[in-house]
Amino acid sequence: MSRQRALISLATRFVRPSMLAPAASCMRAIQPNAVMGVIAARHTNFAISRGFTASSLRADASEKALLSIVTSESDSEKQNYETPEELKEGPPKPFKLVENENSCEMVLTREFDSEKISITFVANDDEQHEMSEDFEAPEDEEEEFKEEPTMFFSVDVTKPSGSSLSFDCVTNGADIEIRNVSLLGEDSDDMSSYMGPDYEFLDERLHEKFDQYLEARGVDLELAGYMMDLCQDKEQREYMKWLANVESFLK
Repeated sequence: MSRQRALISLATRFVRPSMLAPAASCMRAIQPNAVMGVIAARHTNFAISRGFTASSLRADASEKALLSIVTSESDSEKQNYETPEELKEGPPKPFKLVENENSCEMVLTREFDSEKISITFVANDDEQHEMSEDFEAPEDEEEEFKEEPTMFFSVDVTKPSGSSLSFDCVTNGADIEIRNVSLLGEDSDDMSSYMGPDYEFLDERLHEKFDQYLEARGVDLELAGYMMDLCQDKEQREYMKWLANVESFLK
């Protein structure tokens, strides 16, 4: 014990209190900073967690709000939809309608003697095809005709040999205009093939005879009106299907 006391006494002679003061001061400075760092880290983690939670809640609320509107719109469209009377009996005979539920494209087909007639058009043709200025609507209906939509359709008249006379046409339901006529062979996929003259500058007699050629094969105003009505109905049905699909996605 006397030896231990001697060693302690010796140590206190060489280690002065002034030498211990800086270390103690350093410890006092470090400890509060360390504590504040832990508190800040915990606060940051809490803020991030709260941010993610708030963001998730907002996303969930926005999805529910969207679902509510989509469901309401879908139910309303279904309740108000009814197949138009003019479409219930189908296309003008002897045409047959070929319709794919997964496509907006529709085709009307028939046979004329040995020829096969095929008329192709789409329901979502958003382009406004202006009718020729040569077509004059009655004065009291002029504004109405200007506002009526138009649609593009093509007519292929195919012979047994496989060659086809193809017509590009536009209609507003009250008139039919031919825009181009081309003759296609069995292997006429070459884009460099001659696709016919500028139809606008053909002799008027040719215009008249081509019109009569199509009319004799059933491409007339009755058919044009049916196609216009069918396009509008098809687009409505596709819209309702789209609403149902979006509703299913959000649920």
